[in-house]
Amino acid sequence: MELNSKHQKTFDALFQNPTRSNILWNDIESLLIALGAEVSDVEGQESDLLLMI
Repeated sequence: MELNSKHQKTFDALFQNPTRSNILWNDIESLLIALGAEVSDVEGQESDLLLMI
């Protein structure tokens, strides 16, 4: 699967050692959606993520 540059940067940042602490949740969520995840809001600020591999 080909990721756009923003998703690729987020992916790379998640697997840096040590992992960066300034990765935005919105960027992670966007990456997961690009990888095929389904996101649904549960209550307030919580979300359920489903990623089928």
